[in-house]
Amino acid sequence: MTPPILFDKILYDRDLLLALRREKLKMSDIKKVCYADGKTLVFLKKRVKNRPPKQKIPSRELEREILLVDGFVERYMELIERERIAEIEAQIREIRTFSAAERELFGRAVRDLAGRYEGEKFHYHLVRFSRQRPIETEMAAGDVVLVSRGAPLKSDLRGTLYDIKRHYLSVAFEQMPPKWLYHASIRVDLFINDVTYKRMEENLELLRHATGRTRRLRNIILHLQKPAPAKPPTPPEIPLLLNASQKAALSRALGSKDLFLIHGPPGTGKTRTLIALIEAEVRLGRRILATADSNVAVDNMLLRLAKKGLKLVRIGHPVRIAEELQRYSVHYLYERHIETEAIKMGWEEIKTLAKEREAYAKPTAARSRGLGYERIQTLASRGKSHRGISQATMGSMAAWIKMDKKIARLAEDLRSKEEAIYRKIIE
Repeated sequence: MTPPILFDKILYDRDLLLALRREKLKMSDIKKVCYADGKTLVFLKKRVKNRPPKQKIPSRELEREILLVDGFVERYMELIERERIAEIEAQIREIRTFSAAERELFGRAVRDLAGRYEGEKFHYHLVRFSRQRPIETEMAAGDVVLVSRGAPLKSDLRGTLYDIKRHYLSVAFEQMPPKWLYHASIRVDLFINDVTYKRMEENLELLRHATGRTRRLRNIILHLQKPAPAKPPTPPEIPLLLNASQKAALSRALGSKDLFLIHGPPGTGKTRTLIALIEAEVRLGRRILATADSNVAVDNMLLRLAKKGLKLVRIGHPVRIAEELQRYSVHYLYERHIETEAIKMGWEEIKTLAKEREAYAKPTAARSRGLGYERIQTLASRGKSHRGISQATMGSMAAWIKMDKKIARLAEDLRSKEEAIYRKIIE
């Protein structure tokens, strides 16, 4: 049996074809291709007799690792895609099948709303949608919604549900929402969050080509390596009542180099032990990233840790954080950072410049007759007309371009400064 060929880089399509040609092989000789650890492993068909050079034959251990990791990632990629498609189809089918009144009866839509802009909060634009009769819905804060003028399948405007009261609901948008929202007959539908699926896929790819510590942990999870044995230390004094088994779990967790699992029936104090562990790790001078499978679970941890006097930052969409805990949100802390006021003034300057820009002729495709920005600026500087574009219009378009470039430079600088502040808060 011909052994597989290992290439020390990720090769697709043409790059893979060229690499095979150097080995006197064709694409039709391939039985299977696997990717992991930044490498490409090619399995050849039985009929192929070309034995690859020794340096291109992987060790048994590496071959097994790449096979296992590739199989794991591809399996979960398939499952994620199936789930995503099923959820999209279910929502679209329901929107098509049921009338707006029926969908509202199921609690997955709210009709006859009128929008009103509520300003910015945590970098999101808030719009309040209200009506006279009470709103009864199954939708909750944090849900992704589709906003339309009564025809949801013709709209691509998505937002995040921020708040729901008896006669209104608020939606947070990443970009400044369109003005048609501020009229009557607006409809809000529960929809899916496609970003979640994309992030899962991106993380699987990161896991596929993991290096260093992440690669070791991945291989432990996939049973390619064994975790290092725990060496339980004496935990620091924690002012929290723990029983004997909880103390043992705390000690073993602190002494685990790779990973640990605290398990037990409901009511045995797993969360209490976890909170004690986080506090112990912080007292030992370590920085902790605590995560959970839902926003409610994260908030539950945060609520308990907040009583410990620790320095805490809650990461995540502010809409999905319990209101009483928002003071720990990275966005809340950003708003109160000493450097933020100057950045806010910068964004106000951009708004002013954007209004000033409206005084000039925007170089649309019809107006510019196919001329590029650089060409327009050159002709304007020479005081020339071109292709039926008057000298005045050329100059106005050049002024618009100059203002637009200034706005883009300022915005890029402000975003860079914002990112630096967020990084400081998290660090």
